[in-house]
Amino acid sequence: MRVLQFSRTSQIAVWLTREYGKLTTIVKGAARPKSSFLGQYDLFYSCEVLFYARERNGSHVMRECSPTSTRPVLRDKWRAAAAASYFCELASKLTEAGESGPVLYSLLDYSLDFLCANPVDRSSILWFEIQATGSVGFAPRLSSCVKCGGTPASSDGLFSFSPSGGGVVCDKCTEQYRSDLTTISSDARDAMLRWQAAGGPHAAIMGRRSTSERLIGETDPLMRRFMEFHVPVPLVGRGIVMELMR
Repeated sequence: MRVLQFSRTSQIAVWLTREYGKLTTIVKGAARPKSSFLGQYDLFYSCEVLFYARERNGSHVMRECSPTSTRPVLRDKWRAAAAASYFCELASKLTEAGESGPVLYSLLDYSLDFLCANPVDRSSILWFEIQATGSVGFAPRLSSCVKCGGTPASSDGLFSFSPSGGGVVCDKCTEQYRSDLTTISSDARDAMLRWQAAGGPHAAIMGRRSTSERLIGETDPLMRRFMEFHVPVPLVGRGIVMELMR
């Protein structure tokens, strides 16, 4: 997910792994002309990695690395590369070192492959956000009230939504979320429910005939505010990638 310079000849590589969640490795001698690591890892690569589990300052020492997928397309298509960077940033913020994360790992792996073969727009970004937050247990709650679990009522085609609470709120519970309560149209809520149920971003994109720019424009700031409360670290890349997708 990230590659940083550690010293004149060594680098730090930050990975998302199936077994260990976020994993930081020191790659000693990576920048030497005859290093065995040259060309074996880079941003957006999938690799098999062997490392010494000797944590020092939060990092382990890489022993071997072999790429299984290099995704060269993400070095040619700037829109896809921007989306891939944001996907990696969000995945990094949603996982901790040592936590098993097979669902988020599979989601990121699948989504990077998708970006190599398909066009990307804001609906696919929103799909990834909803799926990624759901993979760690806090996707927006849209079918029932976040406070009491009751069925939310639509007033004039609008539902009450609390970004801090994490979803829609029924009429009797709105007073408890008054400070940050906003509204979401029934059409936008339905679009978000479709993104939650969609098996992949392709399904979300194929549905964009019924997902207008108006609906995307409504759900975009809603998801931004939702993640401001529920993602522990600010997402620097979100505003950039959403602007690039316009």
